[in-house]
Amino acid sequence: MFRKPIKNYLRKHRLHAALSQSELSKLLGISENALSRYELGVRVPPACVVIASAIVFGVAGAAIFPALYNGIGEDLTARALALEVQLADVSDPAALKKRAFINGIRNKIP
Repeated sequence: MFRKPIKNYLRKHRLHAALSQSELSKLLGISENALSRYELGVRVPPACVVIASAIVFGVAGAAIFPALYNGIGEDLTARALALEVQLADVSDPAALKKRAFINGIRNKIP
């Protein structure tokens, strides 16, 4: 099954910093092959690579891997809505607090 590549700007940031794949892979603690696959969007990087990339380039992880963040945001929104529906008929103070918290989460998702 062919999957659509995951849009990212890792290569753009690497080239802007004048780093080779070998140099960036050493900074990130991954193989050149893994870095190449992340840049091409054929593999999803683990959280440690997303975080390390954000630190190395001094930008938010979402600026380097927007598709990853958008997908997570969509999934989180759906789960928050489902939980909110589940709590809709409950009116005790804890449920009210939970619903307010869930609304806060949904408002943080771009």
